Amino acid sequence: KFYGDKIITDDSTVRSETSLRLLEAANAHFMNSATPEVYKYLMEERGLELDTIENHRFGYDDGSLYKHLISLGFQKDEIDSSGLIRKNNTDFLKGCITIPYITNGQVVAIRGKVIGGKYMTPPGNSARLYNTDSLLNATDVVVCEGEFDSIVVEQMGYAAVGVPGANVWQSNWDNY
Repeated sequence: KFYGDKIITDDSTVRSETSLRLLEAANAHFMNSATPEVYKYLMEERGLELDTIENHRFGYDDGSLYKHLISLGFQKDEIDSSGLIRKNNTDFLKGCITIPYITNGQVVAIRGKVIGGKYMTPPGNSARLYNTDSLLNATDVVVCEGEFDSIVVEQMGYAAVGVPGANVWQSNWDNY
């Protein structure tokens, strides 16, 4: 964009305004639900600083998302389409640290990480690079495997993006 290049978009990542508002509301709820155990894990096990955790808006899904979104006036079909809620109205990411994918300052997707366990991607979400906002004004970038590794590298002063898994690289990311 800054060198006159066409901005690359992926049609599968386009979301409606309602969907984006829902993701922002969900992520705010997750941030407010983060426990001391979550902060301890992120700081001690992952090496993240407190302002990094806050700036990247990590949180925790305590299982109360559906009720919260309904209380905000979101419709069941809107909530269902996010992938954050299962058919039985339970949270897909319950018990996970939440990792918002932020593009141009806007939450566009949310993944989860079980402390000491696996990563969770809600159904209907396509793979995307994590932390692409770090590319703005960057001349060099470090590509990492995983969200947390990219954030640690960013803390060291480098622009860094994370690939959500070693075998997930997509050819359309070559031109970022």
